[in-house]
This record gives sequence, C-alpha cells and structure tokens, in this order.
Amino acid sequence: MSTVTVLYIILALAVSAAIAFFYYRQKSTKNWYIFALCRFLSLFILAFILINPKVKHFKYTVAKPVLPVLIDNTTSISKIADSSEINNQITQLLNSQELQEKFDVRPYTFGTSLETGSVGSFKEKATDISNALTTIDGIYGNTIAPVVMFTDGNQTYGTDYAYAASKLNQPVYTVVLGDTTQYEDVRISKINVNNYSYYKNEFPVEVFVNYKGTQKRNTSFKITSGNNTIYQENIAFSPENSSKKITTYIKANQLGVIKYNASVSAILDEKNTDNNSTQFAVEVLDEQSKIAIVSDFIHPDLGALKKSIESNEQREVTIGKPADFVNSLNDYQLIILYQPSNSFQELFQQISNLSKNTFVVTGSRTDWDFLNNAQSDFYKRSTSIEDVQPVLNSGFSTFITNDVPFNQLPPLKSYLGNVTINGDYDVLLQQKVRNITLEDPLLITLENNKRRVGVLFGEDSWRWRAKTYLETDNFEEYDQLISKLVFYLASNKKKERLQVEAKNFYYGNVLIDAAYFNKNYELDANVELDIIIKNKETGFSETFNMQFKNAYFEFENNSLAPGSYSYTVTVKNENISNSGSFTLIPYSVEDQFYNADYKGLKDLSEATNGQVFLLNEQKLLLNELVSNESYKPIETSKETISSIISWKWLLFILAAVLAVEWFLRKYFGMV
Repeated sequence: MSTVTVLYIILALAVSAAIAFFYYRQKSTKNWYIFALCRFLSLFILAFILINPKVKHFKYTVAKPVLPVLIDNTTSISKIADSSEINNQITQLLNSQELQEKFDVRPYTFGTSLETGSVGSFKEKATDISNALTTIDGIYGNTIAPVVMFTDGNQTYGTDYAYAASKLNQPVYTVVLGDTTQYEDVRISKINVNNYSYYKNEFPVEVFVNYKGTQKRNTSFKITSGNNTIYQENIAFSPENSSKKITTYIKANQLGVIKYNASVSAILDEKNTDNNSTQFAVEVLDEQSKIAIVSDFIHPDLGALKKSIESNEQREVTIGKPADFVNSLNDYQLIILYQPSNSFQELFQQISNLSKNTFVVTGSRTDWDFLNNAQSDFYKRSTSIEDVQPVLNSGFSTFITNDVPFNQLPPLKSYLGNVTINGDYDVLLQQKVRNITLEDPLLITLENNKRRVGVLFGEDSWRWRAKTYLETDNFEEYDQLISKLVFYLASNKKKERLQVEAKNFYYGNVLIDAAYFNKNYELDANVELDIIIKNKETGFSETFNMQFKNAYFEFENNSLAPGSYSYTVTVKNENISNSGSFTLIPYSVEDQFYNADYKGLKDLSEATNGQVFLLNEQKLLLNELVSNESYKPIETSKETISSIISWKWLLFILAAVLAVEWFLRKYFGMV
C-alpha cells in the first residue's frame, strides 16, 4: 500500500469522526455517542470504498526442470532389439519416483516427426533424429534441462544429426538400442534409375554395393525380372575396397510398369540379409511427346523451359527459329511460341491451318501489333513494362496445381494493359503490381475451336525455376507445374470434373490427390470423396475417405502390402468416378541396418556435453540425472494486486450500519 493511500485513510478517519461528533454532540441527545459511532462507521466505510486501497501479494512457486524423453518409434528398433523389453525399461525410467521428484518428465516418440507418447509401437517407416532434436530445441531451448533419447542412431531421413547437435543448447543423454557389436555385412545402398523408358530402348541402371568388415570377401550381384536373370557380375571386397559401383544397361522389351530385383549374395556368417536385395521399377512407354520451342532470339527462359519439360522422360524438346518448323509442325504435339514477332507470320498461318495447340509466352520484345493480328485467341492493349508479381487464382479448375508458393517467386517483366480473351478460358495466375492485385491475367489456359492455348504474359520465368531450387534444393515444384501445363496443352482430352493425380508406382508410401469441380467448373470442397483400393493379386479391397487438405482431397497410406492395385475415386451422391492403377514396390530403408550406431550416438552426446548409455545401464543414467547439480528447480514469483477488503462485504456492512442507525433513531423518536 502506498504512502498516499495511507494518508487518505487517516484523513478519512479524521473527517468521518469529526462530522459524526459535531452532528450528534450538538443535539444533546441521550446516548448520542452510539448514534455518532454509527454515523462515523457509515461515513468512513463510504470513504474507504472510494479510496479503494490495494495491497501487493507475491506468490512463489518452484518449477521443476523439464526432461524431454525421446523414443525412436521406427521399425528398425523392433528388428535389432526386443521391443517389449525396450518399452519396459523406458516405462521404469519414466515412472521412477526419484526422476519425477526432480524433473517434469515429458515423453515423446518420433519417426519423421515428433509426437507425444510414452510407449513405442515401432511402426514408423523412417527415422529423422535431426528433426526430433531440432523440434525439442525449439520448444525447450531456453530452459536449463537435459534431453534423454532412446534410439539405435540409424538415421534414414533428413539432415545429419551431427549438424543438429552443433546447434543444441541442451545436453543429450543417448540410450543405445540394439546390438553395438559390428558384424560383417554386404548391402545394396543405392540404386539410380530413370522412372521411364521407351519400348525397345535401353535404359541405364546404377547400383552401389557396400561392404563392412575386416576380411576379403567374394560375392555375386545380379538383376532379375521374374524368373529371368537380366545381369550378373562377381564382386570382390576387402577393407581397403569396401564399395563398388555397378553400371549396366537394360533393354525395355515390355510395355507398362516392369519390376526388377537387384540382389547381392550373402557372405559367410552374415547376420543381416534383408539389405542384400532391393526392388525397383521402370515404366516402359510406347511413344514420346515432342514439343517445339520457337524463338528468333536467345533467352534464359528457353533453356529453363526445355529442362523443365524434359524432366519428364516422355517428352522431347526442340528449340529453333520459326523457319525451322514451318514444314514440320505435324511432328509436334505442342508449339511454344516465345515472344512472337513478324518472323512468325508463316508459322502462325500453318498453326491455324493445322489447328495445333500452342503456348504463347510474351515479354519485353513481343511485337503486340503483329501478335494481335496473327491470332484471334486473345487481344491485348499494351502500355508500359512493369515488374509483375504472380498471384494464384484459387478457383483455377483446368488441372490440379502444385503447392508452389507463387507469392514468394520473383516478378516477371510484362506489358501492362487490358486483355480480351475469346473462348472458354481459366486464369491460373493474376498480376500484382506494387501490392495491388490487378484483374488482368498473368497465366491462362483457354479452349477455342477445339484447340488448347496457354498464354504467359511475362518473361524471365527462368527465375522461378532458380528460386524453387534455392528454396527446396531441387526443381520439382516448378518442373511439375510446367509438366502439368504441357500435358494439358498437348492433349485434346475433354476436361473432367473429377480429376485424380496418381503415380504408376510407389515405393512404400502411396499418395493420391483428387479435385472435384461443380458443373460450372468451380472447385468444390463441400463434397465427400471415397477411394476404393483393390489388390489385383489377392482381390482384397478397402474403401477410404479422402481428406481435404490444401485445396485438394488426399489419400495417403504407408501400410499397404507390396503388389499391384487398382483404385476408383467416387463422389458421394454423384454418378461420377475416376479409376486407375498403380504398383507398390516393396522397400523399407529401416531394414538396411542390423546394428546400432554407437559411435554416432557417442559423438552426439559428447558434442552436447551429455553421455551415452546402453539399455541395461538405466541405473547409471538415473543416478547421473538425479545427482547432477546443474539441473535445479527454478523459483518464480507472481505479483498480484488486490483490494484489502471485498467491496461487496463493505457495502453489506455499510447497509447494516445505516440500518442500525435508522432503527435507533426511530426507537428514540428522532425520525
């Protein structure tokens, strides 16, 4: 309570007493002092309510340091160790009274992501130790607390956890799960192969085989398809020569998805043979799409478009001048016209005669007077050149777009001006200039007289491809967008209201996207989509509800058995469906390991000032955590300000005092 408040209370006491005394003393009433006391109390209580004095309270609490316990929940754990024994040991540690008295114990499980949980099911398909440590550091990085992690140390996904350890603020105590003894092992570590090939062509296969051991060993490697041996080679390993790269070419003699098995024979007394073989698949195609890019000058956009389109092995791109294609347009399924000028006159005439599909890209060197007269699909009144930012139109319905962050991409150079479009068109991207989104389109698709046309009103799209690489370390986002655009423009297939995107084969995890459009071809999220998955070999089928995520419906499953499947996506209460098939290739990266990575976990613990323990050393771990004086409870105080007496009680007392005074005055005849 402040000094000023105390002075106010003293003043209120004095004034209330003086008023009460002089009011009743001058009346010379019998028992006047009783009336004066009542009047004094009522006046003082009223003044006290108006002053409303407050006092500060300090509440002290003791917070125990947080102890995150991370449990590796992947299939490799149950493979190299007794999962029930691991859960028993972890449960004993978590339930330790000594540990709970000192720490706020918080258990988590992890595979590729971190989840809350104290018991492992050991069914996750990939291990990302780095992500688990980084996530925990983001949550508890500002606290003084250790991290306990149960794992075999074999990371199969994400960045190296040694890098994550260098940025941690907390010590990590690792508990090694599995056998730390190093056995001799030979394994297939990696296979590089194209997803597509063409009938009667040869495709390259690159296989990396590794040996871990201290002896000289001989083994054999082979690639088979069904009962046929496609390739075979003998390999010699030694401690000095522990890896081998095998490169061969396989001829595509069948159409469709062809499965192959690469295997290496087991060496003497080898413990883990699950990593001695790996399956892979190649889709053999009967034909190849040919795309022409036409320009009368060199620009980085041309190379970016060519690389992006040819990232799909089904497509072949030829770059040339207009005169190079005038007499050969029928050889191409799509003509890309880059910044047309007068030199395109004859080419446009041929395109019109043959009703060829086109993709027009305009920019600073486009001759708009010529282009407006050379075709009737669109007309633009060009004004000045500006830097134009892309803005995604969420209502685009021509095809399923990728989750490309268009708002983060560099601007394109474009002539501003109103655009008139003839035909049924759809806007994928709009223009944004100086934070103002214009109604003018940046990228459109249109259908006119049974022809398909795409128009990009801007140059320097090569910067988009470069930006996606800087952000994701690959070109996939941009390349997939261009691939879908080219696939649509190169085809005359009728647009479907239910669009489904699925691969022809998957490795382990199946992901299928779908989009549904109403009769006006507007994206409709207020429907239910079901997908029926049927195993072609066993006949077993199961129906799943597709979940709506990020503007599209999605089906994801990593528990299907390897094999050939068909799928049918249906719209509930609508007679609309879309079907297809895929092949699930058996592959588990977790099966590649038989031993725990003791050295890696030891390095991790030492780098963070922690320690490494074996599973049967729980008492040592417990003693270290409990006896370490670095982890102490933290006392915190909370200041609260409250009134000395509740105003409700003061009002009640005031009313009571006034009532007593009134009744006394009534009794003594003073009223």
